Amino acid sequence: NIVHTKENNPHSEQILFDQYDRLSKNCKTLYDALKRGERLTGFTIMTRYNMSEYRRRIADLRAAGLIIKETKLSNGCKEWFL
Repeated sequence: NIVHTKENNPHSEQILFDQYDRLSKNCKTLYDALKRGERLTGFTIMTRYNMSEYRRRIADLRAAGLIIKETKLSNGCKEWFL
């Protein structure tokens, strides 16, 4: 389990607890894509993987020790890769 375990208020913690399996699966999906060499942007994550909370999942992966590099594209968007 990679997803963080503490939120800043009880309501948010309950949501986190209720959705923990789905969020963990999202972390695994992103990790697997990065391991395959994919370079991910917010657009590709949202369209290819149907995931809207990807920024927090990337932060969770980083907090778990994964070194995820990022670059800023000419349009101002970020791209993440290993």
